[in-house]
Formats: sequence, structure tokens, C-alpha cells
Amino acid sequence: MRRALLSSPTRRARLPRLGLIALAVVTGGSIAVTAVALNLQLAATNYVTAESQWSKGRAEAVQALDTYALSGDRDQLTRARSALAVPLGDRQARLALEEDPPDRAAAREGFLDGRNAPEDVPRMIWFYLVFSDVAPFGDAVRVWREADRHVLALEQVADELQRLHEGPATPTQPRIAQLRAEIEEISFRIRPLERALTRLLAEGVRWLNRALFVITVGSFLVLALIAGLLVAWSVRRIRANDRSVRRTFEQAGVGMARVDGLGRLVDVNDALCDLAGRTRAQLLETTLLELIGPERRPRAGEVSAFLQPGEGTTFEYRLVRGDGRQIWVRSTLSQVDLGRRQARELFATFDDVSEAKRLTEELSHQARHDMLTGLVNRYEFERRTEQAHTSAQRRGVTHALCYLDLDQFKVVNDTAGHAAGDALLTHLAHEITSHVRATDTVGRLGGDEFAILLDRTPLDTAVEVAEALRARIAATEVPFEGRRFRTSCSIGVVSIDGDDEDAGAILRRADVACYIAKDRGRDRVHAYAESDEAQAARQGEMAWVDRMRDALADDRLELYAQRIVARADPDELRYELLVRLRDVDGRLHVAGAFLPAAERYGMAGDIDRWVVRTALETLVRHPAHVQALSAVHVNVSPRSVSDPAFAEQLLGVLDATGFPPARLCIEITETAAMTSLPDAERFLTSLRARGVRVALDDFGSDLSSFAYLKTASVDLVKLDGLLVRDMDRNPLDETLVRSVHDLAAALGKRTVAEFVEREQVRTQLHDIGVDYLQGYALHRPVPWGDLLAQP
Repeated sequence: MRRALLSSPTRRARLPRLGLIALAVVTGGSIAVTAVALNLQLAATNYVTAESQWSKGRAEAVQALDTYALSGDRDQLTRARSALAVPLGDRQARLALEEDPPDRAAAREGFLDGRNAPEDVPRMIWFYLVFSDVAPFGDAVRVWREADRHVLALEQVADELQRLHEGPATPTQPRIAQLRAEIEEISFRIRPLERALTRLLAEGVRWLNRALFVITVGSFLVLALIAGLLVAWSVRRIRANDRSVRRTFEQAGVGMARVDGLGRLVDVNDALCDLAGRTRAQLLETTLLELIGPERRPRAGEVSAFLQPGEGTTFEYRLVRGDGRQIWVRSTLSQVDLGRRQARELFATFDDVSEAKRLTEELSHQARHDMLTGLVNRYEFERRTEQAHTSAQRRGVTHALCYLDLDQFKVVNDTAGHAAGDALLTHLAHEITSHVRATDTVGRLGGDEFAILLDRTPLDTAVEVAEALRARIAATEVPFEGRRFRTSCSIGVVSIDGDDEDAGAILRRADVACYIAKDRGRDRVHAYAESDEAQAARQGEMAWVDRMRDALADDRLELYAQRIVARADPDELRYELLVRLRDVDGRLHVAGAFLPAAERYGMAGDIDRWVVRTALETLVRHPAHVQALSAVHVNVSPRSVSDPAFAEQLLGVLDATGFPPARLCIEITETAAMTSLPDAERFLTSLRARGVRVALDDFGSDLSSFAYLKTASVDLVKLDGLLVRDMDRNPLDETLVRSVHDLAAALGKRTVAEFVEREQVRTQLHDIGVDYLQGYALHRPVPWGDLLAQP
């Protein structure tokens, strides 16, 4: 029976047929699985290569933009935009693939702009559509999106730099420095994302290899049971895949190497040979550890852990080239499971980041140093002062700080130009540095102010050092373009013994001492003493600085208003805005309490800008009030008058709010106008050209300035209140008031009398013909909101 069954023609025919069907199914399935696996491997490898091109493009763009910022060389801008085209092209491809439906044509163009090989692009498109939401590739995509925001920020910086360098105006150094700092900040923020992207791609490759290994081995086992021919076919396909992977390996733009479990290089590409300055044969006789510079090379007990990176390790080190030269590289070391009997194999990439490293160090140095003198800047000096304060507290040592301010330095700038001033500052910076020890710190705090941090120096010794430096500077002559310049300095000295609150308090005390030295005749040294009454008064002013800064930050400045009454029309709506400061405890301070300190410490401009912006933005929200308003008077400090940017900002606020310029009257003091005539005239002319009214405040305090009134670009003259207040009791004051009024009227300018506090004074001013009156006898200052609320 058994023999009969075996010899049955039907059975003999069926078995071959079923075998053929099974072989066809298994063969077809295995082929499909293998093809998919191969394409997946190639696509993943393509994305590793694309990431290296992305990183190189970003780094090259950062370098070129920084060079362009400094030089304005158009070739550097072209180079930067060409480099940015790589990450921007990849971004275009990603966005096109995320559309519904995906725009494959746009994605192809984007990947080609990203310097990806044309034959790799279809695989990259397919891989993204399938795996962009699958971890860990999905995590890599999210990091990619985040990194693209910074690439777009670099493109915006490039656009801004182009506008600055190719615009009609010469770029300002502060703005250039700010944009360079933005480039560094963007580069700083994007580097961790690049490392994360590299790590996630490596993790994805490992995950994919493991998954493909399981699938492929299963297919091959089935194939081995069915037919040896299918195994042979698969082996041929794997070899073909190896050749394709090999081409990608060799053509990569970054150095790549396979490393065995002992750290020996078993395969390298041409890019690594060029990077290391060695032949392929030389590298294959080298271990990975021999390429790493001594300072980062793992010690004997750390080698095993170093060669087992697990999730992947990215770090930067100096690579030792064949010629002995060292270059900075960024290397990623990942462990790859090949599914073979070897315990493990490592895959290492090497990217030359020498230029990026140099740029980073240069930007870091510039962020901490003054560009003109090379000394540390205020930020870095305060940081080192804080370190000295901490060491004084913890170790009981004493340091000293010298605050140095050049005397009459403005004269050099005004008479010989800023180039001469810069030459003087540079020379004096060298003199100061050569006068102190290498362990001491010399910084430029701004303008003509320097500071010296004397390490482990008692106060009496610091005073001796400061006195010797003062004499040295006083005897120094600086040649410049055939002329010789000399200056002197005032130096304040303070001890750092740990009792101070912080570095800010130390610097304030040193500044107080420097101010006392100036106040007592300049060209001298003064050591800080708590009992010094002048210092105490100075510190009282300095305390206002913090209070004003906090008030501006917390919006605790308030505006009051005082009516200015027209003699011809008492119902005319005209008033002056007066700034007040509301303290944290609720107390209200008049301007006279804090504006002197604001002017002395450079905060008056901030307050002026706040008043102008707040006044105009508030007024445009009350159109009926503006319609009835004849003029609103706003005081401007001398510092703002001499600042060309202030006038531009004021006119910019006018344009932004749409407030009628003719209803704004800017008041500047006679002292401000006379102190810097060219600056005052430029300021007044620019405002009046736009229709803004101008009043000359406190006029008559210096009768020698009467001649200035003939040419002054002003509309109103405000009589000095000291002349007005007691004119009913002092005939001479009445005569002076009448003279100023007559002179102003002859020149076609209207007059305003302030400090009108008694009815008799009001009557006299009315008889003289003064156009406007202001004072307690007519109207006391009230919160501005009260006037705005009146119908």
C-alpha cells in the first residue's frame, strides 16, 4: 500500500506543484522583505549623510555671517547664503512632505538643494513618509523642526546685516556687535540640537538594523529550508547592497570609520584620510585612541567604557594628524549590532569643527572684552569682582578695587575727534595694564572709565599703587597725527574685605570715591571712607539710581499736569507734564528729588523716553481732549538734547501714534542749549522741521546767553522762575523780566512766566504783556488723569 501511494502519479504531480507554489511564495516574500530592508538601510544611511551636510552648512553659514558682519565683504554674504541653502533646502523638503497630500516634486527640489545625491532622493522621500512619526526617527524629526527655527533666525540676521552694510547709512558698531552676539547665541542653541539629531539618527539606525536583522534572518531560515538557490540569490542581493552602502560610506562629506571592539580601525573612508592627514593603510594600523589628543584620551581604566558607548557618544576633541598638527573634530561613536558572531562593532564619524571652535572662542572673548582696548568689559569685570568678594568672605583675604575716570577727556574728542580719543584710550589702557601685576584685572567700564581689581592687596598698598598710576598717567604724552595729548585722572579706591553686600555695592563705593576725587580738584586719589559726608551725599544720589530703575521696570512713574494760562485767552487748554516717582511704600516724590541723580548717572534719557512715549500714546486714546488741546509741554534733559538718537525716537513715536506735532511743545533748559550749542541746534532744528514747538526753559539765569536768543530755533521763552517769583518785591527782577519779554517779542517769540505764586506778580506780568503764566496762583499740579477726564 505504501509503495503504491508513493508511486501514485497524482501524488507525484501534486508534490512538485505544491513545492513550486511554496517556493514561489517564500521566494517572492523573501525578495520583497529583502528589497524593503535594503531600501530602509540605504534611506537611513542617506539621512545620516544629509545630517552631516546640514551641520556643515550651518557651521559654514555662522562663520561667513560673522566675517561679513565685521568686514561687509559681499563674497562672505554670498558664501553664507550658499551654506544656508543646504539646511533651508532640507526644510523645504520636509514641509512639502508634511502637506496633505505630500508635494513630492517640491520635496525633491528641496533635498537636491540640501546637497543630497539625486539617486538617494526617492528613497529619502519614501522613508520620511513612512517613518517620520515612528520613534526614534519621529524624535529626530521633532529635533529637526526645532533646529530649523534657528536656521531661519540665521537667515533673518543675514538679511539684517545686508540691510545695514548695503543701506545708505554706515552700520553702527553697537548694532554690529549685537548681531554678532545673536549669531553666537543661535550657534550656541543649535549645537545641542545637532548633537541630539546625530544621536537619534544613530539610535534609529541601530533600531532599524535590529528589526531588519530579525526579519531578514527569519526569511533566510525559511528560504534555507525551501531552496538553497534562494539563499544564494539573497546573498548576491546583500553583496549588491554592501556595494551601495560602501559608495555612500566613501562619498560621505564627513570622516567615517568602522571600529572593532578593541578600538582598531577596520575600515575608513577617504574623507577621514584627508581629515587625519594619513593614508588608508596608515589609518588601518592605528587605533581610535591614538587619534584623540592627549587631553581627552581615556585613561587605562576608562578604555573599556569608552569603547561601549551604548546610546551613542558625541564629543569634541583635538584629532592628531599624521603631520603632528592637531585639529578640532566633533566625533560621534555609536555601537552597531551587525547580527554576526563578533561581540560588537563601532561606527564613528568625524567632522572638522576647527573653524567653528575658533569662532566660538573668538565670540566668547569678544563678549567679555572691550573691542577698542582689549580689556575686560563691565560685565566680565563685575563677575571677577564678585569672585573677589566671595574669596574675601570665605578665605578672609583682602583685595582692593580702583575706579579710574579720566579728567576732561571730552575735550580731546571735541577738539581732535574721536579717533584721537580712541588712540588716547588705547595707549592709557596699555599704561594701566603694564603698571599692575599679571594676577590683577584691568577693565574698561565704558567711555573714559577704567577699573583695576588688585588681588590680595590691602587698602594702604592699593592707594600707593593708585597714586603711582595717577602720576604716571599725568606724565604720559600720546602722539597722534602730529599732535601730542595729555590728560590726568581721578581715582577712587575701596577695600574688598567681605563686608560688602555684593559686587555692585563695591563698584558704587569706588565710584563714590572717584567722584570725591574729582570734586576736590581732579588729578588725585581718594580712598573710600564711611564717614565722608560728601560720599554719603553721593551715595544718597546713587541710591536713587536703583529706585528709578525699579520704578521704570515696575511702571511706578506717574505724570502730573499744571495748567499754563494764556493772557489773551484764559480758557485755552495748555499744560506742562511733570513726572513723579511712586516709591514701593506708596510715597510720591517730585522730580527735583530724583532727576539730578538721573542726569548724573545717565538715566535721564530713559525717563525722557518713558514720558514722551506714555504722553503721546495716552493722548491719542483721548481724541476729544486732543481736539481741544492747544499744546502739551514736555521737559527734555540735557543728556537727551545731546543724543542724536533721542530726536529720531521722539519723531518715531509721533509717527507711530499719529499725534499732531504742532500740539507738542518740547522744553529744554537754557543751560542745556548753551552747554552744547551744535547739539542743541541740531536737536531743535530737527523737531521744528516736523512742526513740533520748542520752548527755552529757565531763560535769564545767565544773561551772557542773551545773544543766543537771536538765532535760537525756539518758539517760546520761559522766564527763569527765580526772576519771576519775587518781582513784586524786587524792582530789579521786574526790570529783567520786562527786558527778556521785550527782547523775545522783538524776535517774534512768545514768553511764558513760571513760578507765579501771588496775585500781585500775576498783575505785573499781565501789565508787562507776558503771553503765558504758570504757577500756584493760577493752577496747582494735579494727576494728569484728572485733566484728561474733564469734559
